[in-house]
Amino acid sequence: MNNFFSGAISALFISLLTNNVNAQIMTPLLTEQELYKATPYTSLEEALKAPNMVYILDLYDKGLTKLPKEILKLNRLQWLILGKNDFSQFPEEVFGLTNLQILDASNSNITELPKEIKKLKHLKQLALGFNKISMIPKELYELSELKSLTLKNNLIVSLPKNIAGLKSLEVLDIALNPISKLPKDIGELPQLSRLDAHWLSPSDRELFMIYGEMQALQTLPESLFKLSNLKALDISGSDVSRFP
Repeated sequence: MNNFFSGAISALFISLLTNNVNAQIMTPLLTEQELYKATPYTSLEEALKAPNMVYILDLYDKGLTKLPKEILKLNRLQWLILGKNDFSQFPEEVFGLTNLQILDASNSNITELPKEIKKLKHLKQLALGFNKISMIPKELYELSELKSLTLKNNLIVSLPKNIAGLKSLEVLDIALNPISKLPKDIGELPQLSRLDAHWLSPSDRELFMIYGEMQALQTLPESLFKLSNLKALDISGSDVSRFP
């Protein structure tokens, strides 16, 4: 019996010690001010030489078609710029970078946003403009810390229900997408201050045939007027004829 209790106490001590060590090595999230002051790295090779010092990695316009798995060694990475590359498929390695607060993958030929985006629980800014995304997974709405979402100039025809899950969202840019109506619960975004859903003017649609065949925003939900913090609304060029 004594051996049993002795073993149990030892196991408990080891467990507590392990938890304490894990707590110490957990990567602290930088504040917005701290993150903007961090040194950006513009080469993955250079970043891998000092992985514990890397909070910002800028791989803009590097001709990437895939993301090297070695990027997962940057366990303190919190700001990743992947714009103007040629991924076509969303780089799945990103989902292992769970400390990311800012992710910019604009203009990278991405055609799909996987539901695994929900793994990036600490995302505050997500920029996916100027891609070829046609569908938004409902799992995106699980990012409760997200403050800015840019989906400008994609091929999105509708937004999933329950957008109210983005309770911290302040900026939503869905301009130049063939979205005919907004989610009914968009009025449940208490922090939303800027909504951009503009479209091309009729004359511009004639110049760009691809847009001429798409449908602009047609109506606005009544819940939109519940957005007490909304300071900027752009629906210019849309086919909205009246306010609810």
